[in-house]
Amino acid sequence: MESLSPHAIALFDRMQRDNHLPTADERGVRELEAFGLAVPDPLLFGQYRPVTPQNAERVFMSRQRSAIEEALRLMASGDSVFRNLPSGPHDGRPNSNDSGIEVISHKHIATAAISAACDVATSHVYTAHPIDRTPELLPASQDRDIPMLMRGVKLWTVYLHDARDREPESGWAQTVSAYGAQIRTAEGDFTRMVIVDDKLVIIPDYRYPLEEKRAIKITNPALIPKFTEEFLQLWRRATPWHGGEFGASPDVRTTPRQRRILNLLLAGADYDAIAKKLGTSRTTITTDIKKLYDLSGATTLFMLGAWWKSDAAKRDREAAHGPEPRPYPSSAE
Repeated sequence: MESLSPHAIALFDRMQRDNHLPTADERGVRELEAFGLAVPDPLLFGQYRPVTPQNAERVFMSRQRSAIEEALRLMASGDSVFRNLPSGPHDGRPNSNDSGIEVISHKHIATAAISAACDVATSHVYTAHPIDRTPELLPASQDRDIPMLMRGVKLWTVYLHDARDREPESGWAQTVSAYGAQIRTAEGDFTRMVIVDDKLVIIPDYRYPLEEKRAIKITNPALIPKFTEEFLQLWRRATPWHGGEFGASPDVRTTPRQRRILNLLLAGADYDAIAKKLGTSRTTITTDIKKLYDLSGATTLFMLGAWWKSDAAKRDREAAHGPEPRPYPSSAE
């Protein structure tokens, strides 16, 4: 099952909108249950209650990740078991490992495998880093990433939000963003991974402590789409970042009205005063400010003002071509 049927979607809508609690035999319930969007009600036997898509997605992806990790552990162990069994004269087993699963016992081997794959990448490289990256490795990563970006390969990377406070990652993000890389940050637990052209995945070997930096290399085409989908789910909920606390961009990203809104906010105007000044509605101003939150990574008006005054918004401020904001309204007006 790759998507929900129209019946399941309609049922989920009824469950949320009308507080409908279906029974197990109602059409669509089993589909919703498979994705964690419906669970048995603990008080009403035989009936199901809805789960918010956000919570269902988090639980579903966690379970899928655990299942993949367990399958990889079994495949890695099984490969060793079968390879070490004595073979008869007519065994017919190949001598090489053709499972598409390879255990990597040292981080340098994993790094070499990633570099070799990136050197010949033609489409995209996706990376997720839920832990600090070693500062010593970032210059080498940058030297590899920039030529790859200049060849037209798409680079998408996700860090934890706290990477915005770490200078090594911030410097790397600022540099590669100027060459077209897209960087985002997210919160919560996610899998460390590198995906190259949907042909190679490298993840930690969870049978060992993470500090040992052992890895599993996956080239099995039946497994790679699962990791790609997990990464894209993470990407969709992550916040854009271009390095620095807020992230600079080589392009102007705001509209003329948004720049006027930012200058008026910085000058002390409230939503109603801005709407009157610009001849529009408060709703329009609210919508623009929400878009500015998404663009800047800010979550409060104070942070939005700090972003607008920072180097991250320099190109946008230059595009405004206006005088520095003054207190608004002044006593002379």
